[in-house]
Amino acid sequence: MLVTWGLAGSGLMAMDRQLDLASSGPQWLVDPRVAAIFTEALRDGETVHGLYRTHAWVVMPNHVHLLLTPKDTLPAIVGWLKSATTSRINRILGRTGSVLWNGEYFDHWIRSAEDFAKAVSYVERNPIMAGLTASPEEWPWSSALVPPPVYAGGVLRLHRVTNAAETGRGMSAPHSSS
Repeated sequence: MLVTWGLAGSGLMAMDRQLDLASSGPQWLVDPRVAAIFTEALRDGETVHGLYRTHAWVVMPNHVHLLLTPKDTLPAIVGWLKSATTSRINRILGRTGSVLWNGEYFDHWIRSAEDFAKAVSYVERNPIMAGLTASPEEWPWSSALVPPPVYAGGVLRLHRVTNAAETGRGMSAPHSSS
């Protein structure tokens, strides 16, 4: 399943291309400390809490893309990631009493191996499409990065599968979560 959501005030997720090119609005995720908090939560959601299996991901300046196989409901997964990151990110940014994440998220069920390959490419090439890098491996907050970055003495590395055997089917509409 491909899931996308952004920071509060970043606009509707249906305008992903506009998010990539946005020069206004919050861009807090470009701060390495903030991006590290999100990637650590992403890793913990998979390895500690067993909420999903991650296949590809990218943290952009104002939104995130995740390609995952859910092991829980999508509202539970997105809600957990948002709640696991909000207070820590707001503390780093010196923010209090403000909404960090956009309440909506968009998802797309992967239907085939071809769809899976396109989703991996879309997620990992998002920094190129946004004009941030020349290659996926240059963006430090992505599953495309090789070798993985080292943070706080530990290596962050999420695995990616090369087939669509675990992917879902169907398509769903935008959702809201806290």
